[in-house]
Amino acid sequence: MKDLMQIVEFKPDLYEIKNLNQIKEYAEKTANKYKGIVVASEETYQTAKKQRAEVKKLREEVETARKKVKNDKLKELEDFEKDMKSISSIYNEAWEELENNIKDFEARERQEKEDLIQVLISNHGEGFEIEHNPKWTNRTFSEEQIAEEIKHQVQDIKEKIEKRKQELKVIEQAVLASGLEDTAGWITMYDRGIDSQEILQRIFKAGEDKKSLAAQKENKIQEENINTNLYNQDLEIKNIKDEEPQEKIVEDIIKIRGTIKQFNNLNEYLVSTGMKVERYYPEKN
Repeated sequence: MKDLMQIVEFKPDLYEIKNLNQIKEYAEKTANKYKGIVVASEETYQTAKKQRAEVKKLREEVETARKKVKNDKLKELEDFEKDMKSISSIYNEAWEELENNIKDFEARERQEKEDLIQVLISNHGEGFEIEHNPKWTNRTFSEEQIAEEIKHQVQDIKEKIEKRKQELKVIEQAVLASGLEDTAGWITMYDRGIDSQEILQRIFKAGEDKKSLAAQKENKIQEENINTNLYNQDLEIKNIKDEEPQEKIVEDIIKIRGTIKQFNNLNEYLVSTGMKVERYYPEKN
């Protein structure tokens, strides 16, 4: 191919501007001559218009020459590109056929590798859910390497299961030690990814809050019992007073001798004590 391509040779024609330095010098002198002109009157206005036309004509001559050379060269490049593409298209057909055949082979090989991976997972995965590594389907990844990675995943899963078991045991013990009852809620928090240490802190706080609330309730009950006992004691005293037996009322007749004043004083005293005093008139036969 290298020898064949040596016959392909493209040498763009060299362009040459004769008297380039003289042309540049003439352009600079001409342009400088027209710079700094002030248009201040009708006469200078008309002069400036003529000078502008002269400069425009010179510039257009240069642009025309440039575009002509450029178009000629572009045409040559287009023809060259067309020829080379026609040759490249001949190779394209062969390349595409090879490309398709290679892709078909790689697809079959990849499917065979996928089937092998499933067998390896079944043999070494111990029933656990194994994460599929996309690199396993690469041709460079051997069967032994895949088996080793599967075994490594199994070991990691077992360690995580054991870690979960131990941490859940600690959580359950903390729940019981804190005087709490429900462990399901704390286990749900753990399964959601909350760190076990943070869960333990929450459990201990919940236990302290529960004890504090229980103590407040107990104090309130004791206060209520004290108030109830005091009330009952007052009620018992009142009932005792209300239930004191009344003395038996008796009636007797006595004979008293004294002055009128003494009788009046005695009568006032007896009435003041609640006794009933009546004058007695003996019956005559």
